[in-house]
Amino acid sequence: MWEALVEVPEAALNRGDRVYRRWLRARMQRGDAVAFVAETRGRVPVASGAVFVRDIDPSPSGVATSPHTISMFTEKGCRGQGIARDILHELRDWCEARGFAAVTLSPAPKARRLYRRVGFERAWGMVLRFPPRHPGPHARRRPPRGPREG
Repeated sequence: MWEALVEVPEAALNRGDRVYRRWLRARMQRGDAVAFVAETRGRVPVASGAVFVRDIDPSPSGVATSPHTISMFTEKGCRGQGIARDILHELRDWCEARGFAAVTLSPAPKARRLYRRVGFERAWGMVLRFPPRHPGPHARRRPPRGPREG
């Protein structure tokens, strides 16, 4: 999936894939994530999508979690056949069955039409980008060292 979206060296893709798999597998084992993979009859994966429950700011309503859609991808030759739509319906059903009133996603511009067709609405969001001198989201960060106790 990633190699179709961004140009990254294969070693970095492999490292990222291992981290992502561990992260998603742990969430699925806890029951706060689910993923669907569409395959051909020959068991070749052609599309996928997942949703995980993330923490949000507490509010007077007491809702402290919200499901978020991730990893939606369909191989080029399989697009336009309703596979992504079907996966989105499965993800929606999973969220509704757990009592959530909504699910979010951060769509790529090319996919926005699909998401609108299945009922997603545009919501307001903003981002503050940092100058290039800051490490990227995949940089390994070490916790700051505090004073040594003696």
